[in-house]
Amino acid sequence: MAEASARAGTPAVLDPDRLRIAIAGHLVFDGAAGGPVNFDRAAARAAMNAPEVVLSLDLGLGAGRGEAFGCDLTETYVIENSEYTT
Repeated sequence: MAEASARAGTPAVLDPDRLRIAIAGHLVFDGAAGGPVNFDRAAARAAMNAPEVVLSLDLGLGAGRGEAFGCDLTETYVIENSEYTT
């Protein structure tokens, strides 16, 4: 997620020391604390199996908000769409 954020094509500069990442409210990365943090893996795993999962990135750049939607790509979808180029 951090790499995708850095490549998002925005003028914002990603500073890993200010970045915080949470999965369904479970903090998993805190740049100010040195990176990955100890977290309840069972709770995070259970959250990832929910029908809806909220992944939060705090870039540490002040006020602002964005929202994106995605979906689970099945193996069949990935195989089918990797067999051709556009």
